[in-house]
Amino acid sequence: MQKKHSANPAPSKEARDPLERVLKAGRFILDWSVDVNERQLWADKQKRAAVERQFEVIAEALTRLRNVDEETWHRVEDAETAIRFGEAIRKDYDSIDYGVLWRATRNELPRMLQTVEDALACFCQ
Repeated sequence: MQKKHSANPAPSKEARDPLERVLKAGRFILDWSVDVNERQLWADKQKRAAVERQFEVIAEALTRLRNVDEETWHRVEDAETAIRFGEAIRKDYDSIDYGVLWRATRNELPRMLQTVEDALACFCQ
C-alpha cells in the first residue's frame, strides 16, 4: 500500500467530522483486537461483526472526506484501499478473507490512524 501526498495545508472545516469518524471507528477496532490473536478474534462472532462494521464506517467516512476535502483525503494513508476494503466487506460479506482483515487491523490501520490524527491536529493549531 502506498503513502499519500505529504503536503500539509490545513484541512477544511467540513473534513473534521469524517476524520473524527475514521479515528473513532479505527480505535474501536484496535481496542477490540488488542488482547486476542487472529483465531480468537474471528471465533467471536459478535466481535467479528463489530470489526467488520467499523471497517465499513471507515470506508464511508473516507468517501465523505474525499467529497468535501480531496486534498486532506490524499494525505490519509491507504484511504483508497480502505474504501475498497469496506465496499468488499459490504458486497462480499459471505466470503471475507479474515487473514486480510487481520493484517489490515494490525498493519495498515494503525498507520492510517496516525495520518488521521495528524490531520486533526491541524484543527488545534
